[in-house]
Amino acid sequence: MKFLAPFILVLGIGQPAIAGVDDAVDRYILPSLSAFAEAAEDLDRAAQADCRPEAVTPTFHAAFDAWMTIGDLRIGPSEIGALSIAFWPDARGFTGRTLSQLIAEEDPVAGDVEGYAEVSIAARGLFALEMLIFDPEFSGYAP
Repeated sequence: MKFLAPFILVLGIGQPAIAGVDDAVDRYILPSLSAFAEAAEDLDRAAQADCRPEAVTPTFHAAFDAWMTIGDLRIGPSEIGALSIAFWPDARGFTGRTLSQLIAEEDPVAGDVEGYAEVSIAARGLFALEMLIFDPEFSGYAP
């Protein structure tokens, strides 16, 4: 009898551990991922039209805000791909160094979408873009 009580207790609390998963996926995770994808597409379109800081700032903020709602989710593709969207924390300053090197060398990969996907994650994603938009060392570029 003394082993029956813990068994019943485990059965009773095991079920709530999975309760609400479908709800979370349908009502929060999928809509939030979709909102981020749309915001990222808007940012892409804005940057294609005019990549100067003042032109992309509003869509950058929208994409960053959309990312913040899902950035801590590590499921599916986002489990591995999250660092390429938000390489953070960057305590060693890889982002600034990598961007500086690409700019100083006038590396042609900067204009090659396919090739840029192979560049260090430190020079990709939202935090690298944030540096290009807001850091005075990087943000003085022309169209």
